[in-house]
Amino acid sequence: MNERVIYNLDMKLQGYNITSIMTPETYFVVSQPDLVEGRELPSFVSMDCNMNEIRRITFSERKKSFYPFYKYSVEVHGIGRMESMKGLERIEVKVNKRSIEMTGEKRRDNAKVIFSILDVPTLTWSENDITSFLREQFGVRLKRKGERTYLIENLNYVNDKVNVKVIDVDSWPLPLSQLSSNLAGNLL
Repeated sequence: MNERVIYNLDMKLQGYNITSIMTPETYFVVSQPDLVEGRELPSFVSMDCNMNEIRRITFSERKKSFYPFYKYSVEVHGIGRMESMKGLERIEVKVNKRSIEMTGEKRRDNAKVIFSILDVPTLTWSENDITSFLREQFGVRLKRKGERTYLIENLNYVNDKVNVKVIDVDSWPLPLSQLSSNLAGNLL
């Protein structure tokens, strides 16, 4: 099925705002369930032309419009920042071995969003590297909460124009966890 649609600013796919996972390197977006705390939650993964995972966003609320295992071929102009986290009252940042994970929540209805950044160029993780990367790339200031855990101080979001053209939609036959070990090793 060929579709030619251009989205500006907020990229919504299947009813979810996935603008934050869009980068100029993104060629594909895959919808898949993600197992978090024993619950299967809707998740979207952006991938480059070699099917390497770039960014991932997981939502705590499952809408009826979520259809897993679809692969969208996209063309992206611009870079998504924190747009998918709009309206969240508290965002916690955790630095993992080779990725940064932001978990945001809205206290009123316990809605949560988990945004994972996997295309981090830094190999050493000094506090200055982390804070400068997030300030430059996402426009956020951090306040230290614990060891490798931070809170975002400024919850005003940087809005950049992001144009996304959906070129093609295919079924994605296998969940990422069932891919061959060679490809799965690159993705995880």
